[in-house]
Amino acid sequence: MKTTQLYLFLMVLSIRMLYAQDTLTLMHHNLTNYGNNVTGCDSGPVGNNALVMKDPNFKIIVKHINPDVYSVNELGSSSLLLDRLLANVLNTDGISHFEKTAYVAENNPNSSSTLFYNKNKLGLSRQLTINSAVRRSQYYRLYHKSTSLPAGDTVFFHYVVTHLKAGTTASDASQRESMVNAIQTFLANIPANENCVFAGDFNVYRSSEAAFQKLLAPTGGGVDFIDPINRIGSWTANSTFADVHTQCPQSSGNGCFSGGGLDDRFDWIMMNQPLITGTSGAQFVTGSYKAVGNDGQHYNRAINAAPTNTSAPANVISALFAASDHLPVVAKLRLNNTSVSIPSNIISKSKFAISSKEEEIRIHTSKQGTVFYAFMSSNGQIMKQGSFSVDPEKDFRLSIHELKAGMYLLQLIDLYSGERQWFRVNKS
Repeated sequence: MKTTQLYLFLMVLSIRMLYAQDTLTLMHHNLTNYGNNVTGCDSGPVGNNALVMKDPNFKIIVKHINPDVYSVNELGSSSLLLDRLLANVLNTDGISHFEKTAYVAENNPNSSSTLFYNKNKLGLSRQLTINSAVRRSQYYRLYHKSTSLPAGDTVFFHYVVTHLKAGTTASDASQRESMVNAIQTFLANIPANENCVFAGDFNVYRSSEAAFQKLLAPTGGGVDFIDPINRIGSWTANSTFADVHTQCPQSSGNGCFSGGGLDDRFDWIMMNQPLITGTSGAQFVTGSYKAVGNDGQHYNRAINAAPTNTSAPANVISALFAASDHLPVVAKLRLNNTSVSIPSNIISKSKFAISSKEEEIRIHTSKQGTVFYAFMSSNGQIMKQGSFSVDPEKDFRLSIHELKAGMYLLQLIDLYSGERQWFRVNKS
């Protein structure tokens, strides 16, 4: 390719990829023994926690929120329940964009946590389990599928989902602290300028509790998390926090649900400073955080009791009342405009090596991971793109059969490290 043509190509590509803006809706919900048959909870067809009752109600709730990230607690002890939730609640009525993550069994088999995401907007580059002596927490690294991704520019998120130990005893509080210590130790290697979300049922009663303090300011390294709405205090049985309570939407327990009306703030979506200030490509949308179905007028009461709860449509309020003994929490992130920078040396020295053979490109890498690729023509048009898993023991074969003869630029991006590399590819 001549130098003039190359500069024109890069200029066109820069114009095409100059802006990338989107909004992500995050949602977290404790599903209350979804699919479990434990003391007090019967998930059978006519039980007090029947899935045939729960699924339609969760579906109403999810359709109302339309999340891009849907994290949950208390998924039962079978990967089939994850598939059921995907098929009966999320990917329904013509929607097919929700993708599941890998199911990981819990130390306590009745309380697995997991995450679903909108695969049209987001990709998953890594999933790991954070172990502790109490319970496992789940870590995900998500990336935004922005229009700038083929040029190597996107926004990444570190996302942790947990279910801290319940209970009011000193031992329970100590176990919550132990879990947080394990999470913060895991997060200690994350650079301070990268986006991090922490969601889950924390089971904390007041901000002075050691587990919560170590979320705000870890003592041995980790992430300084922030309450996006800055409502720190002693939440339990405190009417001052009536508008942020998440448990319980019912006043009378049914043997499975706890009852008691809204008087605890157990469920959270916390963020780190880059997401609050927007310094790393995404920013919390002020006013978007809420406990769905909590109008602030039902302290110690069921959410469908008088006065009429108008914070959501009536069918949503009814579904929230019946589906779980927790309300979901939601928050929005605005992905900022990002301008794309393309390296002056488009064939940089990096982790990839390629070779051409007839109708395919063979890609070799020194590490395992997930790679995004894009072939672009000389006018900046994306001709082929996607992602694949790589293994240093075996070259990945990428077909270019459908590409017409000509010169293309191939962009490869390691979706874990963010490394990117450009190659010229000539197809005869």
